[in-house]
Amino acid sequence: MVFKTNQYHSKPLYLNTVLYHLKPMKGNGYQRKRSASKGSHLISKNKSERKMSKQNESTKDVFAVYAKNFDKIRGNVEKVTPQFLQSFTSLQQEYLASWSNFVHVCLATQQHYANKMGVNTNAPENVTALIDYVTDEIVKTL
Repeated sequence: MVFKTNQYHSKPLYLNTVLYHLKPMKGNGYQRKRSASKGSHLISKNKSERKMSKQNESTKDVFAVYAKNFDKIRGNVEKVTPQFLQSFTSLQQEYLASWSNFVHVCLATQQHYANKMGVNTNAPENVTALIDYVTDEIVKTL
């Protein structure tokens, strides 16, 4: 019998509180048996099931299954990518428009209250030159 053990303990691992042992049978079939402490019953493949299982296993190479499923996923991604990109582009344009609107409204509100309070909003030439330089460098990095 084969027991799965934890790396820290030598006791068998329990799956759903019932211990299962796998015991190889003739051919590719397996005999699965509950441990005697939880009740003993035997689940095994009959001859026709083992024969069908052997044929299916020989025709289904795991790498072929992986390749088939990967191609299915890739094909689906290729189909939805243009829709995804269009949705993302539209969302980005809406975000930029909202951001632009927000900044312009904030600046207009600040300017309105600054003028109402009589605050001098004239900036020295060197400050405006520095702001223009920083803006140009930010645009270059984008």
